[in-house]
Amino acid sequence: TEDNGELVCGGSSALPGGRGHFLDENGKPIGEEVQLLPDGSTSYGGERDNYYQYFNAVQPNERINLFAYGEYDVTDSTQFFTEAMYTHRTSQLPATPQTVSGIIIPAWHESNPTDQDFMLNSRRLAEAPREFNIRADTWRLVSGFKGEFDNSWQWDVAVNYGSNRGSYEVTNVINNARLAEATDYSLCSSDPNIPCADLWGENSLTPEMLDYFLFDMKDNGGNEQFSVTANVTGDLWELPAGTMSFASGVEHRKEKGWNDPDPLKISGDANTAQQDPINGNYSADEIYVEAFVPLLSDLPFAKQVDLTAALRYSHFDTFGGDTNYKLGLQWAINDELSIRATQSTAFRVPNIPELFGGTDQGYMNTTDPCSEWAQLDPNSNRYANCMAAGVPTDYVQEGTILTDRGGNADLKPEEAETFTAGLVWNVGFVEGLNVTLDYYQIHIENAINSVNGSSKLAACYDSNGMSHPFCSDEHFTRDPMTGEIDYLQTQLGNAANEKVSGVDMALFYEKDLGRFTTNTTWEVSYLDQYDIQTYAGAPVESRAGTIGYDGSYTKWRSNLYFDVSDAKWRYSYNIQYIGAADDQYANQGDIGDSVDAVTYHNLQVRYQFNDAVALTGGVDNLFDKAAPYHQSYTDGNTNTMTYDLMGRRYYIAVKWSL
Repeated sequence: TEDNGELVCGGSSALPGGRGHFLDENGKPIGEEVQLLPDGSTSYGGERDNYYQYFNAVQPNERINLFAYGEYDVTDSTQFFTEAMYTHRTSQLPATPQTVSGIIIPAWHESNPTDQDFMLNSRRLAEAPREFNIRADTWRLVSGFKGEFDNSWQWDVAVNYGSNRGSYEVTNVINNARLAEATDYSLCSSDPNIPCADLWGENSLTPEMLDYFLFDMKDNGGNEQFSVTANVTGDLWELPAGTMSFASGVEHRKEKGWNDPDPLKISGDANTAQQDPINGNYSADEIYVEAFVPLLSDLPFAKQVDLTAALRYSHFDTFGGDTNYKLGLQWAINDELSIRATQSTAFRVPNIPELFGGTDQGYMNTTDPCSEWAQLDPNSNRYANCMAAGVPTDYVQEGTILTDRGGNADLKPEEAETFTAGLVWNVGFVEGLNVTLDYYQIHIENAINSVNGSSKLAACYDSNGMSHPFCSDEHFTRDPMTGEIDYLQTQLGNAANEKVSGVDMALFYEKDLGRFTTNTTWEVSYLDQYDIQTYAGAPVESRAGTIGYDGSYTKWRSNLYFDVSDAKWRYSYNIQYIGAADDQYANQGDIGDSVDAVTYHNLQVRYQFNDAVALTGGVDNLFDKAAPYHQSYTDGNTNTMTYDLMGRRYYIAVKWSL
């Protein structure tokens, strides 16, 4: 975090030793807040706990993958096929110990070495670090028949089943009911079956105490998909410009998902968000038809002009029906230059996790606009609103904010329109060189997304008189004493619209150099517009060229691939470029208000010993480029979804074909 113009290690005020206030005879806090020391004494100070020590920047995974495919000729024109896949994944990663607060330790109890009652404002249970244990099993099985009619039309029918089931265990979670018993010192002192919790100072809790009010919380859930499909494709008529062909098909699909939280989470006794069991499903029936129609051929400035058209009708038992189309035009002016354009619509219903995913709760890195608000312009809405909300003038945000996230059963379908136009140039005067250039424009209505906490809070406190709908208690609340935000909601919702436009360019070049063949691919993407309106009437957020909690929307990105190969060797080099971006929420001039462009270099070498054995080795992030710091990070001081966090690393692989 920034302190006097420098980056320093921050942390949380929830200390492993605890902090709080002594109480007078009326139970009112007196004096300054103190920290509890292991020797039974207290001290004043502003120490912070480095809770990042409990995190992984990169989630570790172990995977086992099995795959099989087979075909059997039933007749000369009919085959039976089947495909099976199984993946087993496990992850184990640390998490911050939980924190207890609001506990009064009476002066008469043996755990209190003083002669005054003490109110524990917070204490991190460092004696019991938590751990996440994740297991997921995925299956997919496809079986069907495919073949050819006498008129050369091709057909297929198939049954597809997929399932993903997982468990999510969190160790050392507080059982609130048990903790209440262990900190009701009159009760636990008189009941030999209840050990009193000694919370005075770090490492004061014994294993017996921890075992009484901690437990391992385990959730189970999954989703399944079952579908039956049938497709047919073939040629219809011979037209003056070529053969008209078509494809048609039907599909019946059923999806379901469920989540069975731990019983203590359902009852609300777990020290986490209460959650009910989730079980939802929907079914869909779809029919489509596609056509390829050659319009012109072998004419001046029209070597070939083709039209593609598609129509799809979808009916969902939860949302009703919708019809979408696609029209495309491919115009080959000559052997070197072609122009293409497509206009289409799309319809996407919320999936099972989005609809029935339930609510989960966690501490998120969020920017509070009222942190140090007294230093803002007194004429600004933010200054006036923070003052009206009763936020203390010396309030400085400390750490993360407890946030509700997850699904929303009230979601509506998304609808979109897409337009693309571009060209393909086979550069005649440079043998082996091809260039594509495409413009795209996408407009999504009722887009499903989560409005992040920083956006919600900024919209509220920048509105006139806190008139924004995000200012209501259903979205967030503040502690009236400290000014800290103690609840924030960022569940999925239907945004009013999103507009995205940009340009993609790709260059492909192949050239022989003696016994070697070289291949070069250069992909460049320019994001011209990404505007999002979180709800009807809200200010439009322009995210092109920015970075924030939900991702990087840098305007420029590039990937350059180059390889040289012969019969035995293949040398590959990749350069990945991520452009500069401004932080969406940081104040201009602060450290981390923007990020510079980042370039990664990756190297790979492959040697083919013979037809059966090949050896591959490589280095990713060759120059050990560190991820850039910015203020509105997802975790670990940077955007974990955008940048490489592991630094230079090496790998080796052997492929043996039997």
